[in-house]
Amino acid sequence: MSRHSLHYAFKLFVLLLCILSGGSTARAVCLSPPGDLDANLSANVGDVQCSILMNLWSLEGQINPVPTCVKVPGSPSIVADHNCDGVLNIADTLLAINFALKVALEPTLDANTNQCVDACETDSDSDGTFDLLDCAPLNPNISGAAAELCNGYDDDCDGVVDEFSTPTTHASCSDNSVCSGTELCDGLAAGLPLMITEIMADPLAVSDANGEWFEIYNGTGTSININGWTIQTGQGQTHVIDAGGALFVPPASNIVLGRQKDSTLNGGVRVNYQYSGITLDNASDSVILKNSGGAEMDRVDFGGVTGIAVVAGATAALISPELNNNVGASWATSTAVFGAGDKGTPVSPNFDVMPSFCLPGTPLVCVDGNVCTDDSCDAIAGCQFTNNIEPCDDEDPCTINDTCGGGDCAGSAVVCDDSNPCTNDSCVGGVCQFVNNTLPCDDGDVCTLIDTCAGGSCAGANPPNCDDTNPCTLDFCDQSNPGALPNGCVNDGAPLDGTSCDDGDACTDVDVCDGGGCLAGGPLFCDDGNDCTADSCDSGTGCVFDGAPLSGSPCDDGDLCTLSDICDGSGGCDPGTPVDCDDGNNCTDEQCNSGLCEYTDNTESCDDSDPCTENDVCGNGSCAGTPIDCDDGDVCTNDQCVAGLCEYTNNTEPCDDGDACTENDICDSGNCAGTQLDCDDSNECTDDQCVAGLCENIDNVAACDDGDPCTENDVCGNGSCAGTPIDCDDGDVCTNDQCVGGLCEYTNNTEPCDDGDACTEND
Repeated sequence: MSRHSLHYAFKLFVLLLCILSGGSTARAVCLSPPGDLDANLSANVGDVQCSILMNLWSLEGQINPVPTCVKVPGSPSIVADHNCDGVLNIADTLLAINFALKVALEPTLDANTNQCVDACETDSDSDGTFDLLDCAPLNPNISGAAAELCNGYDDDCDGVVDEFSTPTTHASCSDNSVCSGTELCDGLAAGLPLMITEIMADPLAVSDANGEWFEIYNGTGTSININGWTIQTGQGQTHVIDAGGALFVPPASNIVLGRQKDSTLNGGVRVNYQYSGITLDNASDSVILKNSGGAEMDRVDFGGVTGIAVVAGATAALISPELNNNVGASWATSTAVFGAGDKGTPVSPNFDVMPSFCLPGTPLVCVDGNVCTDDSCDAIAGCQFTNNIEPCDDEDPCTINDTCGGGDCAGSAVVCDDSNPCTNDSCVGGVCQFVNNTLPCDDGDVCTLIDTCAGGSCAGANPPNCDDTNPCTLDFCDQSNPGALPNGCVNDGAPLDGTSCDDGDACTDVDVCDGGGCLAGGPLFCDDGNDCTADSCDSGTGCVFDGAPLSGSPCDDGDLCTLSDICDGSGGCDPGTPVDCDDGNNCTDEQCNSGLCEYTDNTESCDDSDPCTENDVCGNGSCAGTPIDCDDGDVCTNDQCVAGLCEYTNNTEPCDDGDACTENDICDSGNCAGTQLDCDDSNECTDDQCVAGLCENIDNVAACDDGDPCTENDVCGNGSCAGTPIDCDDGDVCTNDQCVGGLCEYTNNTEPCDDGDACTEND
């Protein structure tokens, strides 16, 4: 990371110091490499900037889209919480800078020096959340060597709660009897949306001023922000929650609110939010939670006659979130030791008071529904059914003396007979029934030709045909009648006098019988009430309604939306000219209703006469289209639509050519280009280049000129040029040898010397 980049990140960091104080209460895990939010395999200034953006996002209530810089898998509010304190704030950004600079964390945060905050190393199942699925290191009954029980916790510390899924068989729930059915292990049921599940009113390890706290559980699948809510006691004390930002209760998890957040002072409790102005009475009191609108969301009354005991040094713990938390029987005193020695389970399930989650099996039902067997259950063999000879009921009411035998029930049939040939005799529902039949029989009457049973008696049918075709006589067969014919038929007119008949004339009305004959009635009234027909009567056909004579005559078709209606010559009334309701607007549908014009807006396609719009459509009675999109994606052109065509004009705006080794980028002729960054350090002994926006000056070993004419074979080394001095030694001790301006000079001297002659002195 360059100093320039760190300087920029630090400026943003200082800005945030003034505005950030809190955020999400989601828990977190360590990243690999530490602090690498953008998943580029290295923690750098980009991850510091991303941490700042996450803090701003949390400050705004985590309701806006998550910053796109977070690329690592998992919940964004979890992976960005570098110190695992359940809050996104400036402390996480400080750690992000540490990770980017590769600086070791403080020993108080990272005792094992693995660049992972120790508080983040409690997520044993590595799902990103410290929850019911994690191992509980402070509980001696839960460890890697423990047996997995059906108790709603990860007893064997394998990172999986086997019973927290679809109810399943589990060895710890079985009573080894097939007669009990299959016992199942079930999980913890969901609680209310937000409820108080644990209260520490009277700590012993520390003072009340430091050690009072209570726990809130969220039984939903969504985080709930309680910032701005009110805590109230039964004494009337209140505190409005102000976390400086969102304070979330994570889904299916807990947070703790207490009088002291420092775990070294509060007895070892991980407090998510520190309140003030609230004290809990050790004898009896209430904890009341109200939302920002003042509505009471939950209330727990404890101590006194409530049945929820206050025990010094131990919490009152809700046995299960599925229970009513304002009933004394739903609470128990915690037995699990935490922190400095008090008892409770802050920010974790109340595993020490939870009941078994075993679901009783459905007992094996050994009832075969047969009264002729004795039913029992053997623990190993299962159901046993033994035949008996007991009295029984074969469920047939038409049998008597029913008795069991061979596993079946049977009785003797009931006898039913009424000696009537026109009934079928049987027993139904224990009662004798005599159902009429239709068998042939003899009724003793000569006026019937075929006799048949009907209604339980014998009746004749098919009498002789006595019809004389006269509608004014009553025809029947009766040999005892004085007027009977030889075949027994009687044709009597008297009974039908005054009844309706037809004299054969279609133009008479209400003809009646008289003495066996038909008397003509009055003339038929022919009027169809139609103004377009001429009405008359024909003796053969009756009333005649002819439209031809009135063809073209004015009439009324009953429609107020037509004018000048006329008869059509066939008895109908032709509609006249429709009322003109056209308003000249293509975006309205016109119609006439009861003589009045109505106009309804439509959504038809249309033309708004603007060539720079498309997909024109009617709406609210007018036509409008969508402006044509002329954006060519080039920042170096100004885009516009003219007369239906897109025009692109080059501009000279500042831009970014994507090359970090150029500067002063600007648009020119539709292209973006900048001036190459000058990396020349004027040293011929370095190779100069720009890499990712930074200048690099690398030492070389090239031939060079050190500017000294009295050296030779000059060459670069360690970024500088140096040569070997020219050798001017002439081998004569009586001359002073030197190089001047690149030339050797020899000057005679008077130094002592040796002429090689032992017979001379003072050479």
